[in-house]
Amino acid sequence: MSEQKKQFSGEAEIISCRKSGAGGIFIIELRVPENFPAAPGQFIILAPLSEGSIFPRPFSIVSQNKNKIKIMVKVVGENTRLYSRLKRGDKIMVSGPKGSPIKIGKEKKIILIGGGIGAAALVFLARRLGEQKKNLTIIVGVKDKKELGIIKAFGDIKIQAITETGNGKNGYATDLLLPLLKKDQGESMIIACGPKPMLKKTAELCQEYGNPCQVILEEMMACGTGSCKGCAVFGRDGEVKHVCSDGPAFDAEWVDWKKFITKKSAHHTDEKNHKIMMRTDLRGKNNKILTLERPLLNASGCLSVEALENGAVAANFFGALVTKGVTLQPKKGNMMPRVCETPFGMINSVGLENAGLKKFLKSELPRWLKFKRPVIVNISGYSLTEYEQLAATLGKTAIAGLEINISCPNIKGGGMAFGTDPLLAAQITKAVCQAAPRQFIIVKLSPNVTDIVAIAKAVAEAGADAISLVNTFQAMDIDVVSRRPKIGMITGGLSGPAITPIALRLVHQLRQAKLPIPIIGMGGIDSAETAAKFFIAGADAVAIGAGSFSSPQIFQEISLGLEKIIRQQGFNSIAELTGSLIVD
Repeated sequence: MSEQKKQFSGEAEIISCRKSGAGGIFIIELRVPENFPAAPGQFIILAPLSEGSIFPRPFSIVSQNKNKIKIMVKVVGENTRLYSRLKRGDKIMVSGPKGSPIKIGKEKKIILIGGGIGAAALVFLARRLGEQKKNLTIIVGVKDKKELGIIKAFGDIKIQAITETGNGKNGYATDLLLPLLKKDQGESMIIACGPKPMLKKTAELCQEYGNPCQVILEEMMACGTGSCKGCAVFGRDGEVKHVCSDGPAFDAEWVDWKKFITKKSAHHTDEKNHKIMMRTDLRGKNNKILTLERPLLNASGCLSVEALENGAVAANFFGALVTKGVTLQPKKGNMMPRVCETPFGMINSVGLENAGLKKFLKSELPRWLKFKRPVIVNISGYSLTEYEQLAATLGKTAIAGLEINISCPNIKGGGMAFGTDPLLAAQITKAVCQAAPRQFIIVKLSPNVTDIVAIAKAVAEAGADAISLVNTFQAMDIDVVSRRPKIGMITGGLSGPAITPIALRLVHQLRQAKLPIPIIGMGGIDSAETAAKFFIAGADAVAIGAGSFSSPQIFQEISLGLEKIIRQQGFNSIAELTGSLIVD
């Protein structure tokens, strides 16, 4: 029978889930079929429990007793948090055992070295080697005393432990390995699992002292079956192997460490409460400057002046306020349904419902201005003349700027058609700049184009002071029961976290194009971490849209969260975070 046929895939029952120590370490015991042929070095994959996850999660098998297996989980994200909350009798989809067993030859002396949660991969092996009466030495390094719960999984097996921080003996696991190798004279087989830098250092020491070495590698897996080829490991001989099918253990001398370890910048964790400069000056053409006390705006269409007035949203943490779309004449908007929820996003087809320019000037604009923040009016039209008329009239008011919407995917005529043609986009930009020469002019670009850089360059050359990117993506959804579109106009604009990776790529593209004007990034920003990604990719400011629907306090949360991230990076201002992406 082939190895593939021996693997189990199906529901496993939780026998127990118990905490081990104080470092977020949990031991989970599962009931699997009697014929589950696990061996040291192999692992299982668990189905993700978080709605936002697609990839299964791999976990080393810590022990097996007939149809009971144990794994060790450290809470580091949403899925591991949910795994840690599993209770007796719960069911979870499991597949395994995966990978190849660790091969032990005639070596009589074995040194196992584990770093952090990576030590879990050595527990099963340690017990098996003990049964074989091997001369066994085990070294485990953990970040601090809270993670010493990892060592409990080894039971009564003697462990040499070291912590990187905290009280007691400090250092790294390799600090304990070095004196052993100096005395060993190359006799022992070294098997290591842990962070990549630790594995690389272990491999270098073993090569220096002539010890054979196997490293157990951990990589993110999309399938866990060898199908996707996502968990690649490059060898010095030019061959490519994969963790889930060829590993997880590899000869340390074979691994091309230069290709396996990505260089990282020094990560600062000093979170002393020093003041962070959040003020941002967006510098446009002809010495125009839009000053933002904080680099956060609301995306047009996602905030009404009523929400500010009734206190549902506080203006304190806004750098500028962006109005909903204004057209020359009143618009009733699109037919219902106008919105629908999608996985990690929403589709909207509101259709720019608004009271028209005349009523906006009389009844709405004064209310926006009273919040003492720069006000930017988003404008849309069906012709060049309409944009000119809107700009000329609004240019005589006290607003700080105009955002030209040439990218709306859910209105017929104009809208997105202007934003997909560089010549038309440039013509409208030039006309608006001439009609409102005092205002800061922002052009909102459509992501639904082949070459975003060409459009951006066209509007920049035409006089735009900044670019906002991205507007929503054309999308649709269908009700399977009725077989009808979930949106009345059939299609609409997709927003939310689902579009963030694409939006980040587009912001990065514009940053690489070295445009002479600032970029306002947007697309699924729902946390300080996501906002930080846009700054790192190259945005000078960010706008928050659909994220504000689920959390009215999101601007405060993101602003304060950004300050914490900036401190962690050792920076003093938001400007230092902008464009700080490391790609080497």
